[in-house]
Amino acid sequence: MNHKWHITNIVENDEDNHNLFKCSLKNGTTNKIKKKSVFFKMAPLLDPFKFLVGKYDLTDKSLFQLPQLDSTNETINAKVLEPNNSAYVDGFFSFLSSTLIHKYNFAHGVDYYGSFLGIKNSFKLNVIDDLDYLCKSDFFIKNKNVLFQVEDYEHLYNDEEDEDNPKPLVHLKIDHTSSNKSMSSVKSIHDDLFDNVFVTDSESGSGSGSGSVKEHMTLDDLKESSLDLVDMTNSFEFSKINDSKTATIKSGSTCSSRTSHTSSGNEGECDGGNDDETGSESDGIEKEDGKEEKDGEEEEKEGEEGKEEWEDMSDSEDDEDISDFEEERIDATLPEFPVNVICMEYCENTFDSLIVNEDLSDDEWLSAFMQIIMILITYQKAFSFTHNDLHTNNVMYNTTDVEFIYYCYKKKYYKVPTFGRIFKIIDFGRGIYKYDGKIFCSDSFQNGADAATQYNTEPYFNEKKPRLEPNYSFDLCRLACSIFDYVIDDIDDMADIIKEDPIAKLVMEWCLDDNGSNILYKNTGVERYPDFKLYKMIARCVHNHTPQNQLNRPEFVSFIVTKNMISKTATIMDIDEIPSFSCSP
Repeated sequence: MNHKWHITNIVENDEDNHNLFKCSLKNGTTNKIKKKSVFFKMAPLLDPFKFLVGKYDLTDKSLFQLPQLDSTNETINAKVLEPNNSAYVDGFFSFLSSTLIHKYNFAHGVDYYGSFLGIKNSFKLNVIDDLDYLCKSDFFIKNKNVLFQVEDYEHLYNDEEDEDNPKPLVHLKIDHTSSNKSMSSVKSIHDDLFDNVFVTDSESGSGSGSGSVKEHMTLDDLKESSLDLVDMTNSFEFSKINDSKTATIKSGSTCSSRTSHTSSGNEGECDGGNDDETGSESDGIEKEDGKEEKDGEEEEKEGEEGKEEWEDMSDSEDDEDISDFEEERIDATLPEFPVNVICMEYCENTFDSLIVNEDLSDDEWLSAFMQIIMILITYQKAFSFTHNDLHTNNVMYNTTDVEFIYYCYKKKYYKVPTFGRIFKIIDFGRGIYKYDGKIFCSDSFQNGADAATQYNTEPYFNEKKPRLEPNYSFDLCRLACSIFDYVIDDIDDMADIIKEDPIAKLVMEWCLDDNGSNILYKNTGVERYPDFKLYKMIARCVHNHTPQNQLNRPEFVSFIVTKNMISKTATIMDIDEIPSFSCSP
């Protein structure tokens, strides 16, 4: 694709992070070369959890075959050929996000350097949040450390528990930070450098023609391709962003996305504030797959340099310690697995680690929230985007020397202190968005997949069930659910806590459904909707937490300034100038 920076050489692999590489990048327009740390996200093309529980036919020779332009379902697994494969949806939105950096000075985009397909040897997967699900599988129990390796996890269970029939795990923190990106130019690829991520044609068993292949694909090429994507004009139109109300989803940081819950009742009905412990939540569970002003030429030159400010501001940190935060992990290692390698900007740390390791002031919290709100507003305007799994590990940040960031939205100007952090949203594999009249919807929402019943919309619309469109309130509510336990230790003390703590009050309010009930917990402290049912009920019952709505709150109104209060040399992220790319030209 025609992204701005392309990888020309892989210099070295980081000693502490096998997915981080020091690379030489070339500007496709100016031919400028720079060195930068690049994160390679290994986005699986198949569902590794299905592999672990025996849902794939391991004798099928086409299972791990990589697709060619003329591949069909007869030679390649159907999921790998699916245009809405979560790995492809993730990679393409990473590209779209990066275009906002370079065309509109959008500091919060994640820069993209290309992607490619490969077979990853020794593919590692953190299964710590899914052990309950896995341990109920006879296939997993029988074949662990035979067909695949799994680190010891007995310490997570009580001594009296049987791992083959475990009770619920102790409270664990979920980390969804793993993110790898890839490159389109492969001249500098060496198998040893990439830990055997590639296989040769003879090893893969796939035939390849001798015709030449274009090194990069442009958007024009993409538009001319014959991908079987749903045409938005022939299916439906997303509801326009309602500044006062839209639907939303929520989920706690310990909610496992591997479980879908089906209800014998009306899923369209919300709890309505029923806080009895024996309420309707006991449904059956079914497993589913400030600078000085300058004038004249100097000011004009600085204005041009401002366009490069956001993309280069973290370069100086590339040689610093990557992170002192270690996630909780129980790794399963698969001998080989097909992946889409997404080569992307490296982000220094997660919002989750910041919350855990730092005592944030109210102003620091509000700076982070305001940045996240502006990211969501921008993505919703430009791409009709919903993330659908936004939590504290899918929000990351890079350190910066820039003291303030400035936004213009609906002709209002906002001055937000950074406290040395620029936040970004990552991991778009559950995303739903539009581009050029096409709907890109993760196949996680198709029948039988992880999030099959969260929405009911194209391209996976089920005519037998009520339509349920993507919800612009979902992401803030989901994020708040992952923060709730950090700011409110005891739900019994919540009323007193929110009187004294404005951040706790804000988070709590983002966790309220349309009836004013806490969607995460009952008054008794019991989870109102366990596991994946929480996602489903946020989608259906939370409609008051759009990012646009938050700008009316006094906490965020306080960031408003007049334009003449902003230095002429300051870089302003003008969201009003960013068009909608959702519809066809």
